[in-house]
Amino acid sequence: MVCCSPPPFTSSALPGITRDAIIKLAKELGIEVREQVLSRESLYLADEVFMSGTAAEITPVRSVDGIQVGEGRCGPVTKTHPASLLRPLHW
Repeated sequence: MVCCSPPPFTSSALPGITRDAIIKLAKELGIEVREQVLSRESLYLADEVFMSGTAAEITPVRSVDGIQVGEGRCGPVTKTHPASLLRPLHW
């Protein structure tokens, strides 16, 4: 199952255009969005993880605490959709 899990605003997440664009596009693509704080263990077991921000845009995460995430490289969702995810951000 493909799921986008941005942290809620009650954690360290800040509201922003990049975050909103990623959530909106994920929903448009039929990707389930669950705003939640993820445990380190869930990140270790994920097939794919990316981080986002205004400056970083979308950055694949290859490892967490030295533990490889998925295949240790940019996953198919991150690789396939970065241009789509960022389209609303570039005027």
